[in-house]
Amino acid sequence: MTQEPDIRARRWDYRAVFAITRIYGHAYQQLHQRTPCTVPRQGPALVVANHTAGLDPTIIQATCPRPIAWLMTREFYDIPRLRWFFEWSRMIPIDVSGHDTTAWREAIRALKQGQVVGVFPEGRIERDDRLMPFQNGVALLAIRGGASLYPVYLDGLQRNTPMLESYLMPQYPSVAWGAPLPTGAGTARKRLEGLTEELQERIEALRFRYPARRRKGRPILG
Repeated sequence: MTQEPDIRARRWDYRAVFAITRIYGHAYQQLHQRTPCTVPRQGPALVVANHTAGLDPTIIQATCPRPIAWLMTREFYDIPRLRWFFEWSRMIPIDVSGHDTTAWREAIRALKQGQVVGVFPEGRIERDDRLMPFQNGVALLAIRGGASLYPVYLDGLQRNTPMLESYLMPQYPSVAWGAPLPTGAGTARKRLEGLTEELQERIEALRFRYPARRRKGRPILG
């Protein structure tokens, strides 16, 4: 499949939304970007991050110059007033079980076209500061999509906070990008387990090296 350049990144509407996202993340949420984004200017990339709140994709996007198509649970994708935006953003809906072959095929197709895809390998939002076990399917997705893994550690957001409140309340998040992890070829179980283990170790290392501040501000409304 032919790789395509990030055409969306050159469209005025995407540029406008990205500018708003950066202003929202850095000015309102007072985002602290600890390390530069490691995603290349072109070519496929699988962004892999820990999951702390519904705000995570927006905060990470504020630190990445290329559009990220996130795999997101259908529960949120199907919110009536927001679905149009998720469709416009080319988010990829996936069943909460994670065994959604249609979603995985769409993600692989996007990677083969040279796009950036984002995924949370824990499968659900963390309840505390500890990372939950990563799913091996993330490594398989990267291999089949011909992409390297780009680890990100996100901290500082209030866990167990409703989505609307998390967007309205300044929370001082912190984002740290790690070095890319090449995947190469081969889908043997031991190889997938090894890549998954190394990926989790890299994000764990970012967690200890770049802890976030613990503060919470006043909401936009009220």
